[in-house]
Amino acid sequence: MSELVDCINALSAKDIIKSVAKTANGTPFYLQTVGAGGFCAQYQTIYDAFTTPPSDAIAAAQNTMVCGLVDDGVWAKFDIFYMYAQTTNGGGEALINWITPGTYTATIFNNPVFAALEGFTGNGLNTFINCNWKPFSNGVKFKSDDGSFGVYVRTHDANNDVEIGCSDAANGKALQLYSWFAGDNAIMRHQTDLSSAVAPHTDAKGMYVANRVLSTHQDLYYNKVRIINGARPSVGITDFDLYVLAHNNSGTDTARSLKQVSMAFAGGGFTQPDVNNLTDRFEAYMVSNGKGIIP
Repeated sequence: MSELVDCINALSAKDIIKSVAKTANGTPFYLQTVGAGGFCAQYQTIYDAFTTPPSDAIAAAQNTMVCGLVDDGVWAKFDIFYMYAQTTNGGGEALINWITPGTYTATIFNNPVFAALEGFTGNGLNTFINCNWKPFSNGVKFKSDDGSFGVYVRTHDANNDVEIGCSDAANGKALQLYSWFAGDNAIMRHQTDLSSAVAPHTDAKGMYVANRVLSTHQDLYYNKVRIINGARPSVGITDFDLYVLAHNNSGTDTARSLKQVSMAFAGGGFTQPDVNNLTDRFEAYMVSNGKGIIP
């Protein structure tokens, strides 16, 4: 009996909690946790990739977001996910692909301005981020008529710029998102050569999910609301690197952005609940750091 008592006393409170807690889908939480921090396995891998890790409080907030997206089933749909709203980029921490650290590490060009816990801001002239990920060659979850890409934008300005995009010559097979365009519009293209789909839109700030789950339509969600349901047929997937803070038109950066971007992603097609969960969980992380902007 004394040996049993000693064993119980040796357990930390965290160990006991882990042994009984459940995730929302009923999986025992301890099956998803490793390491001294009690992180879920997905975030532990990310945390281990940092040269300079965030504070315990920031790491806990990031872990909550990642574990929640895993439990929601959203995490499994990403090919790439970049958290630019990191505490530092001194060792490239804000350029890590969180889905598989060490692959598709992003590269910055001409030093877009980094702000801790906010992200990167372009200069509208020559700054951008190359994800080093090609939708056609590297897309696993991202497929023809079953793909999504998007960004979280923290600032607004009256500049006709692309926050994320890539395409073949003359915008062929384009993936493209203008969070704001002259005349107060949002503009997108998703696997199409045709004219962009447009929606009235006065404020660039927020979460954007460009989505295609049909060959005949492309959708744009802004802060969980579908603002574009465009009848544009898909024509195939481009194989140029995906850029953030600019559009990659056949290897040339164009429509460079002046806005601040906190996160970018690409992967498989989303449902409305997927859009809601990504938006809510990322905004909760930003709010926890005093950086949220969604009303």
